[in-house]
Amino acid sequence: YEAAYRKIEGERAHLLGERTLSSEQGTSITARGASAEPEPKQDAIEQAREVNDLLDRIANFTLLPCVCGVRIKVPPDFKRSAVPCPRCGRENSIPHAEEVAAQTEKSKGRASSQTETGSLRFERKGGEWESFRCSCDRSIQLSPDFEGGEVECPGCRRRIEITQKKG
Repeated sequence: YEAAYRKIEGERAHLLGERTLSSEQGTSITARGASAEPEPKQDAIEQAREVNDLLDRIANFTLLPCVCGVRIKVPPDFKRSAVPCPRCGRENSIPHAEEVAAQTEKSKGRASSQTETGSLRFERKGGEWESFRCSCDRSIQLSPDFEGGEVECPGCRRRIEITQKKG
């Protein structure tokens, strides 16, 4: 490239800087090593499954794992409280954030007698992706890395307390 550039621009022109040209003179450059083997078919299948799950989460599907290993994809407009597994027939209840009883300001040690709107709570089962529905029926996804104490529903903007299952 340097020689071709000099042929067009003249002998005094340099495409590459002096420092680069002087450091490479007299040294040979080794060939690039072999590329890694293509991913095995199982890795490609797992990657496709992860992408599909991501698109389902974006589309507001609730993803339920059944004990038989099937992952059930419940559409956002599904209104029943449970869905049967297509493989084993087991009824899988759709997890919901539970209402926490409203407390008066007075019972919290404040002088006012106003009441707060009840808050919501969801108890996580484990460290995998978990889906549950808010009281407004919006699906909420928690990643395996989620460590927060609460989330905000993107539908109704209510705060939902997240607790870890004990034991």
